[in-house]
Amino acid sequence: MNDIRFGLRILAKNHASTALIVSLIALGTGASTTIFSLFDAVLLRPLPVRHPEQLVRLAQQFPKPLGMRSEFPYAYYNVLREQSKTLESVFAETEWHDQFRLTEPEPAEEITVYGVTPEFFDTLAARPLLGRLLTSDDATRNFDMPPAVLSYDFWRKRFGGYAGSVVGQTIAIDGHRFSIVGVMPRGFHGLSVDSGPDVRIPLQAYSLLASEFKVEHAEFALAGRLKPGASLAQAQVECRTIWRPVMQDYYRNIQKVSPESVARLLERGMTVQSLEKGTSVLRDNFGDVFKLLMVAVSLLVLIVALNVAGLLLAKAAARQREMAVRLAIGGTPWRLARQLFAESIWLSAFGAAGGLVVALIVMPVAVRLLPPVRDMYTAIVPISLDTGLNWRVFLFLIGSSVLTTIIFTVSPVVATLRLSIDSVLRSVRSSGSFRGRRILIAAQIALCTFLLAGAGLLVRSFERLRATPSGFAIDSIATFRCGVGTSKYPPGVIDALIERVREIPGVISAATSSSGVLRGHGLFMTAVPAGRRVTRADFLNANANRVSRDYLTTMGIHLVAGRTFISSDAPQPKQAPAAKAIVNEAFVRQIFPSSNGVGKRFGTGVEGSVASGDNEIIGVVSDAKYRSLRDPIRPMAYSLETAVDSDFMLNVRTRVAPEMIIQLV
Repeated sequence: MNDIRFGLRILAKNHASTALIVSLIALGTGASTTIFSLFDAVLLRPLPVRHPEQLVRLAQQFPKPLGMRSEFPYAYYNVLREQSKTLESVFAETEWHDQFRLTEPEPAEEITVYGVTPEFFDTLAARPLLGRLLTSDDATRNFDMPPAVLSYDFWRKRFGGYAGSVVGQTIAIDGHRFSIVGVMPRGFHGLSVDSGPDVRIPLQAYSLLASEFKVEHAEFALAGRLKPGASLAQAQVECRTIWRPVMQDYYRNIQKVSPESVARLLERGMTVQSLEKGTSVLRDNFGDVFKLLMVAVSLLVLIVALNVAGLLLAKAAARQREMAVRLAIGGTPWRLARQLFAESIWLSAFGAAGGLVVALIVMPVAVRLLPPVRDMYTAIVPISLDTGLNWRVFLFLIGSSVLTTIIFTVSPVVATLRLSIDSVLRSVRSSGSFRGRRILIAAQIALCTFLLAGAGLLVRSFERLRATPSGFAIDSIATFRCGVGTSKYPPGVIDALIERVREIPGVISAATSSSGVLRGHGLFMTAVPAGRRVTRADFLNANANRVSRDYLTTMGIHLVAGRTFISSDAPQPKQAPAAKAIVNEAFVRQIFPSSNGVGKRFGTGVEGSVASGDNEIIGVVSDAKYRSLRDPIRPMAYSLETAVDSDFMLNVRTRVAPEMIIQLV
């Protein structure tokens, strides 16, 4: 105890160096704890529900690029609910990240709405923060004003988080009114740890928002809870046994697939996955990045420890005469080492406390700085990640502080144990007095060299990406995501918008598209020459984009053969001839290698079916990047669309810096 008190007095006496060392430790542990909290929330933390180890997710194996996805017909959900002996409960939800227009209360904005079956909240053992949850009665009642359950974040953002003013209120989504019956607690995102909808409504009410939605034709994400004593393997066998006849009937009678194609589709199989850690869009997209960040964090902690060790070693050198005198009057080397450890414990404690403050301040900022994530349809997935302190994060903070203490205390303690009283008192500098500092300097140089090499590789990769040809006028294009509702705009509205944008000074041209470029995701399609049978290798073998007439000119994509779109190419509801399409050179090389492609017809279809010729190629354009500069060029088909969806991209080409016209648009 005397050592502890004396150590505190020594540190207070040298307050400048103490403040510097504590600041270094606080910044290092705070930054590393922040990164670990993200790592924990995305990769380690179990789903915050009762017995998450009992939750399972059903998934089907799709060909690349889709992979494993939870998409099943409603009929399969019904049969599982009635016949399963291994699942205590099963639920279905839309999970499509569709954006709808909230018009009341004002101001208007786009929100995400999921439709869920009545078992959703019971399966997750969820409890509302306010009001009640959706029940089985909500699935059958009159939908003049369907019930809605709000997420915590949406409630705080739109209703200020006032408990007494939300339950019983109504909201208007795409012109339909919903009654708020409940609010979920903070951190509840359903099956996901980092994303969820703003509003949940009964599945049957989803058709009010999506006019083309039909329960019997749609496919849903399915999940459930294992019965006590049931294993994952048992559930897998049972669910697969039930799945096969249900899917066979669905493919034949609902999707009208040929018997040969049904057999091939059933070969894909399905699986039951554990949902103990939930789903995560950040994990799927940036899991390796978070692991790399943890490696960087480990190096950061080590660098901080070495820097502090260097400072303490310098202090120890300055206190050599003091230590020598103590040894000369009867002190032992281990007694002095214990004193140094006591001082280090105080430094570590103050640094850990400072690191905790830094982490609490930086954590919310780090979440806001996370990159946007898009689903396969290019819709932005809203991220809501709870990075608060828990026992794992707290243990990491303490552990990193203890590790830092051990590392930065070793050098001054070793120097003290090797102290020569005679040499110090005679002011004779021994040849080994600076050995510890030389070792520290060598270690720091090695770490810095390693980090500089890594930074150099990152810079080189960045420069290579900058030098990669995009295939379009990347430096003079500004893109805007637009969306207000779920109904398609009539052609006149979009034409008027484009004309108004073209009138802005500095704008060369403007056009719309269903998907943006270089946003990580985009539309796929299966493209096969007319009359040829679709094989498994053809599945989603091409990219697709629905564009307005001047899109290719606006983007600076050059015509190679044929012609561009004209007004008469617009699709007509009762038009018999094939729809017009423009493809890129990669499309011709892969699908029509023996011709220039112009005049050829292609179609789509499921595996085993014969492709119809419902698309005619009228032009061929140069290759251009679509999803990412890293992705190789793939076949691409552009189709003309005049009545765009509610969610579309406005692409503007400028003769000035694109950022100059953003506010004007």
